[in-house]
Amino acid sequence: MRTLTHEDKILAYTGHKDTQTDKGWIFSDSSLPFIFGFGNFDKGYVGQAHIHNIQPRISPSRTIEFMYVAEGSIRVNIYRLDKTLHESFVLRKGGWVCFMECGHEIIVRVNKTQLIETKMGTYISDKVEKQRF
Repeated sequence: MRTLTHEDKILAYTGHKDTQTDKGWIFSDSSLPFIFGFGNFDKGYVGQAHIHNIQPRISPSRTIEFMYVAEGSIRVNIYRLDKTLHESFVLRKGGWVCFMECGHEIIVRVNKTQLIETKMGTYISDKVEKQRF
């Protein structure tokens, strides 16, 4: 997992499903309002049944998105909040990115690319939620 930062802000995380770890789960920073993890496990591993207790939570003021490339390839452009390009990279099948405090753009590179995306928080509408540039 790679963390893209600018000044004191985490712009995004990125990685690939084939990242190897012998630690079981590896999680993003647990103090952030959106936490995700990945892990490598052997047959027989059990994630014990559980229920999460109600806790006071930090609510993000921006929509946080997690995108996974199921098939194909995309170019991802990460922008700082002042709309300047911070970094550009390619994600292929199995790659993922979590957009935290950044602008972003994706460009599909091959036909039949399939993406899976989740968003944190409520989502009102494109018109209200997004500044296009």
